[in-house]
Amino acid sequence: MSKYRTSRVRFCPQGHDTIRFGRRYSGQCRMCDLNYRRTHKTTIRNIAKKCKLKQVYGLTLEQFQDLAIRQNNTCAICYRSQKDSNKLLVVDHDHKTGRIRGLLCTSCNLSLGLINDSKDVLKSALKYLEESHVVSAV
Repeated sequence: MSKYRTSRVRFCPQGHDTIRFGRRYSGQCRMCDLNYRRTHKTTIRNIAKKCKLKQVYGLTLEQFQDLAIRQNNTCAICYRSQKDSNKLLVVDHDHKTGRIRGLLCTSCNLSLGLINDSKDVLKSALKYLEESHVVSAV
């Protein structure tokens, strides 16, 4: 048994090897599918983002873009522009209520997640940074 499922199409219109049919049922061989995904990378990414925004957060792509414009395309915490960080902004939401709080860079979003969105831990971290503990090397 091959590790790849074969698609319904048994020949490639471009003349590629018929053994190279991939896992997807796209009606294309793996080579044609790969070429399509390379040339339409931005379109595919936008469609995937649009679907995820709607499914996970109930947002349309237009609502996401409006939110980004209201935040001047910057992270709501560190104010880094998404052009500076070379990463797209991500949706930050309250896991308990599902309410969307804003858009963050990946670093800030992960930081909040690592402290479990705890205000007490964040205050403690701020206090720690303000006290400037200096530990001498032994």
